[in-house]
Amino acid sequence: MKNLLTVKNLDFVFPGGDGNQGHHALKNFSMELKKENVTLLVGPNGAGKSTLIFLLTGINLSHSHSIDFDGQSTPDKKWKSRLGFMPEKSSLPLFMTPDSLLRLLFQLVIPAMNRRIVSRKIDELLSLVGLSEVSNKRMSGFSKGMLQRVSIAQMLINDPEFIVMDEPMSGLDESGQQLLMSLVKKFKEDKKTVLISTHKIDEFKEYADQVIEIKAGELAFLGDAQKYFFNRNQSVSV
Repeated sequence: MKNLLTVKNLDFVFPGGDGNQGHHALKNFSMELKKENVTLLVGPNGAGKSTLIFLLTGINLSHSHSIDFDGQSTPDKKWKSRLGFMPEKSSLPLFMTPDSLLRLLFQLVIPAMNRRIVSRKIDELLSLVGLSEVSNKRMSGFSKGMLQRVSIAQMLINDPEFIVMDEPMSGLDESGQQLLMSLVKKFKEDKKTVLISTHKIDEFKEYADQVIEIKAGELAFLGDAQKYFFNRNQSVSV
């Protein structure tokens, strides 16, 4: 299986103030993300997972020369059009409704799309995430779980090839978690490349092909998911 994304010798330091040394978030970090695989990104809080995601999704581009996406260095407009990202903490405009937000995003991302097709796709996305009945209600009254569902919908607007989710289970109730797992299953069936940063490792065990573990900014494990879970179970039983 070919790699969709390759990271080579990536270093990232958050600058410190008042002459302080700063925080070394990633240290000579290298990894490979295989195409059409579901990969779990795991590690303790502060390990560097969120920093890595920001770099991979182009939120922070200062070290993009260390990242290769499908044979091309990032950032790249075509690369962006193939990416769908769901952050852990959404910054959704709460004064808007899900329908109006998705309509605006379609105009920005796919401006040439016919309005009727846009309306149909919005209906399909809101139905997919279970928000059809509140499509015209302001998001200011939504729970965190409902906002997570909106984030899932906006992530899928461009039918992305590469999907990145940062702690997607956060705030979801049981039905929301079941919805998310059904979507991950569908992504796998549709041969999407999926990267999920999560502390809820076991929930995704059934669908994971690969695991990347980070500890203190360094690569601790990169490889087959079954091997990772076997080693993890062995260490727990000892």
